[in-house]
Amino acid sequence: MHDPSKTYQDLIEENSLLKRRIQYLERSEGERKRTEQALIKSEAEISREQKFAQLLLDTSPAFIVAIGFDGKVMMMNQALLKALEYTTEEIRGTDYLTTFVPEEERGMLTGVFREIIREEKKTVNENQIRSKSGRTYFVQWYGQGVMFDGEAPNFFVGVGIDISERKKAEEALKDSEEKYRSLIENANEAIFVALDGKLVFVNPMTVTIMGYSGEELVSRSFTEFIHQDDRDMVIDRHVRRTKGEKTPNFYSFRLITKEGVIKWVELNSVLINWLGKPATLNFVNDITKRKQAEVALQESHTRLERNLKGAIDVISETIEVKGPYAPGHHQHVSALTSAIARELGLTNFQVQGIELAAAVYDIGLITIPIEFLQNSEKLDGIKLTLYQGYPQTGHDAVKKIESPWPIAEIILQHRECFDGSGFPKGIKGEAILIEARIIAVADAIEDLTSNKISRPGMRIDEALGIIENNSGTKYDPQVVTACLRLFKEKGYKMEG
Repeated sequence: MHDPSKTYQDLIEENSLLKRRIQYLERSEGERKRTEQALIKSEAEISREQKFAQLLLDTSPAFIVAIGFDGKVMMMNQALLKALEYTTEEIRGTDYLTTFVPEEERGMLTGVFREIIREEKKTVNENQIRSKSGRTYFVQWYGQGVMFDGEAPNFFVGVGIDISERKKAEEALKDSEEKYRSLIENANEAIFVALDGKLVFVNPMTVTIMGYSGEELVSRSFTEFIHQDDRDMVIDRHVRRTKGEKTPNFYSFRLITKEGVIKWVELNSVLINWLGKPATLNFVNDITKRKQAEVALQESHTRLERNLKGAIDVISETIEVKGPYAPGHHQHVSALTSAIARELGLTNFQVQGIELAAAVYDIGLITIPIEFLQNSEKLDGIKLTLYQGYPQTGHDAVKKIESPWPIAEIILQHRECFDGSGFPKGIKGEAILIEARIIAVADAIEDLTSNKISRPGMRIDEALGIIENNSGTKYDPQVVTACLRLFKEKGYKMEG
């Protein structure tokens, strides 16, 4: 109701004040609404952040656990729950140490927890955890106390990485290293590493062979221990190998021990990386006794070969004197067999043996009457049987002579035919010694081209034609081919 005592001016001021109050109320309402909207927005953001944080926890492959100071589990993420085979409801409030940690590690982990409480610092440790089914995991944990109220930590948070596979690999590597160390230390051969001209590692057998201590060996250049006549060769191969060039894997040389004894050794060397540099890993065997035995064997072999050759020369001369041959027959056969053998790629050792066998292959003929030999193509009955027995007679005559070659067997088989039609055993093909197959061809060439009482000798081309026609029947085709190649392509000529 209007107050008559108020002036018009008073009314204007009251009206102005009222407007200001209305405006204030309107502003306050706007601020309230904005505050409410900001609060709603903030709550939504907090909710999103909580969901995001939970998503990170649930999708993280790392193990995450929160443990109260009373040792009770507050939460675990999905990765840890899955590994331990528990649900969230099962683990909440359980005692962490007694439920998930093997008994032998609980004391150590209790100390870690106390360290976090007392010193309020981050910790890193490794320990095992055990699942519901008993499976064990090795985990590397990063732990820290978390504060919500006041300044002291309220609970622990641990973030763990499953290192079970790494632990297995480390154990396997450790076992492997121990095995290799044991093998190297107990090896029967010297093993050492050479780097930049010096020995940087030696095993006990190296010390035994050389007579020096390990400290003496690794303080000097390895070339000091090599015999001066072999030194350049060993150094050259070592340098070339460290450069990646191809060198022999195995070779032998002489070492000089601390006592001045010369030892023969055989070395097998491979290129390795040692402290970032190319080096050689070397395996060395003491072959001194073997070398001495080889020298003695070679000397014995030389004496045996000399004596055997002398005996064979005498036998060969006797055969030519009493046999049906012209002088030089066995030398011609021996030369041709040697040439065919080399053409076929036989070893030098085999060639030596076939040359000796070719000098006495028909020693059994000295027991056959000369008239039988001059008409051997026309023999029959008892005469033929007697004649066909001469390879056996020759075999029996020389079988007791000591020889590194099968000379007696070559003599026995030299009249066998490739198709099995020969004598005395009727064996065929590759069952016949290659040396006997070669002598059969060489003997036929020499026989066909030599003059006899019953006929003159053939021309070499005629003799080769007969040999070729009998390839695969009387004679080994590969031997015939080699023989023809010698005469037709390489210009071989019969001696005499």
